[in-house]
Amino acid sequence: MLGDLIELIARLWQADSSLGESEMDRRSRRFLGWIVAVIIALLVLAVIALLWETREI
Repeated sequence: MLGDLIELIARLWQADSSLGESEMDRRSRRFLGWIVAVIIALLVLAVIALLWETREI
């Protein structure tokens, strides 16, 4: 599942702008990619912190 989300972010980031999208569309697409990437990173950090606290690592 995490791999699919990372692939989604990569596709959002690298989407070809030759499809007639405006600069604003490209910026909003990249902004969405950053938001999704940050959410994933925070979730991973939360899981690591939870495992660290419970000493499961």
